[in-house]
Amino acid sequence: MSGDCNIYGGFVVGSGNDGSSSEMFWGNIKGQISNQSDLVLELDKKVDKYDDKVLSSNDFTDEEQAKLNRLNTIFTFSLSPDNWELFNENIYYQTTILETVKSTDSVVADIILSSDTELSEQELECWSKIIKITINDGSITTYLKGEIPSISLNIKIEI
Repeated sequence: MSGDCNIYGGFVVGSGNDGSSSEMFWGNIKGQISNQSDLVLELDKKVDKYDDKVLSSNDFTDEEQAKLNRLNTIFTFSLSPDNWELFNENIYYQTTILETVKSTDSVVADIILSSDTELSEQELECWSKIIKITINDGSITTYLKGEIPSISLNIKIEI
């Protein structure tokens, strides 16, 4: 059986070669079904229902959901010359409190250099003395080997 089918205000009306008609609910789409791009677009929006799922199902643990919510979070902070503390012998550390950071987070650290050429050279020299950055629950600790810099170092962390 073949024929044309027109869709009107919420249901499909069609007629086959034998003159029979059929009705089916389907949005507010009009036109011949044989060349109905609107219908294809509406079908692409269809969501399959699974018996063990509902629209409000949360398939993530609270911890996983919190981690997803923090993705692409960017923190910018400065390491001040006045806040370095002695770790041992020739190594100093500075801890920055960032309450939403977790030790299990994967982060990207990026140095922020001054637009002033002379100052940016000093910053690069200081950054070359940074030996380690650790991500803790609620903080980030930066370790420096050698003399404490006389300038602030700016850093951007992205989760």
